[in-house]
Amino acid sequence: MMYVLATNAMPTTEQITVSKMRLSSKFANKLGGIMLLFSGMISFGCTIRHVVTSDIFEGYKSQYLTAAAIKEKYVECYTNNSNCDKAATDFSCIGNVDAAKSTWDIQGYNTFIQSPDTLININDYFLLDYRDFIDSVADNYKIVMINEAHHRPECRMLTAEIIRLLGKKGYHYLGIEGLKEMGDSIQQRGFPTINSGYYIREPQYANLIRVALKSGYHIFGYDNTPGSGKKREVNQAKEIYKVFQNDPTAKILIHAGWGHIREDTAILNGLMAYEFKKLSNIDPLTINQTRYMPMSLKKYENPLYAKFSDINTPSVLLQKYSRNLYKDEFTDIPIFHPRKGMDYFFQKDFHVYKLRRRFKKNGLLLCIPADENLNQYPVPAFIKEIKATDRSITLYLPLTGKYNLYLLTNDDMSIIKKIKIP
Repeated sequence: MMYVLATNAMPTTEQITVSKMRLSSKFANKLGGIMLLFSGMISFGCTIRHVVTSDIFEGYKSQYLTAAAIKEKYVECYTNNSNCDKAATDFSCIGNVDAAKSTWDIQGYNTFIQSPDTLININDYFLLDYRDFIDSVADNYKIVMINEAHHRPECRMLTAEIIRLLGKKGYHYLGIEGLKEMGDSIQQRGFPTINSGYYIREPQYANLIRVALKSGYHIFGYDNTPGSGKKREVNQAKEIYKVFQNDPTAKILIHAGWGHIREDTAILNGLMAYEFKKLSNIDPLTINQTRYMPMSLKKYENPLYAKFSDINTPSVLLQKYSRNLYKDEFTDIPIFHPRKGMDYFFQKDFHVYKLRRRFKKNGLLLCIPADENLNQYPVPAFIKEIKATDRSITLYLPLTGKYNLYLLTNDDMSIIKKIKIP
């Protein structure tokens, strides 16, 4: 038996029990049997839920697939190594980073290796928490550029940390490569939607934006001008420079993809960061966080990163005696990501909520802030694939406040619980 509520109210067994206790004793005596029966039905097998409209269901179903559905959608990845990057991105969108890494590595992708990566003696170097280093140099710059690997949510989680750090230093603009909304729509709405951008539908990208909005940043997209190749790089640089032209006091953080933050001329005679510097005569602080990361297997890792088994926090590598930063010839600061990956950030910056529930169906659990209008399709703050056999799920939520928990299955999408993170 299943009860479907016609409103957003969703009483729990505990609420029903408390309400029953508050009845007058006379009234309770008359209805006690009925209430006891109803309470028993709730506790032992009845599901109370509110099913969302078919439009909302189809909207979320089009963006978030189970692991099995992703493998079926991109079967060519597993047969001829084609579209593995897209499959990896879809895995990242449901928080399955292990599958994202292993799927990406099917392509035989190798990170850039510079000769010292294979030659240096790591005993001559030490790892320093990256925040200490960036904190010591950020005041010398008006613009910071950091990159991401599009299938690795931990890159966005680190950028969210930097948003908080730089916000204390007067940075108040955030430029995002993947943002496809025009104008100030995301600023006015106050949250990202599944239509804000292909990569922004991933929860940690959306949380990066939520953190920035809460920290008082003005968010803008800089990659919406038509063009590809060299023209795209130049257009990106021009869009970023416009912010300085309109506000000479601006301090800007740019979150870009992969190599756009390179300051050299080896590719296309200069990419976005190089073109920006040439155009504006403003030197950016460039931070590369895509090179020294854990991969699915050590054979895919940068050989220098593979030598470290105990990287416990995002770090930079310094020479013990000179205190010089170990770096490449393309960017200013390379980050060594912790081996725990997303778990490092979850344990450090996120709020933990233990959900104990009998699900009965396979599907995806979507955690959406309650103050974000579901009719506008907000990006979930956390997604977890669940099985019918699951009885306990750990949720990691970025901000305090109220959240609605939805179960997305092949058949429908329904709210199953409302929670509050104090």
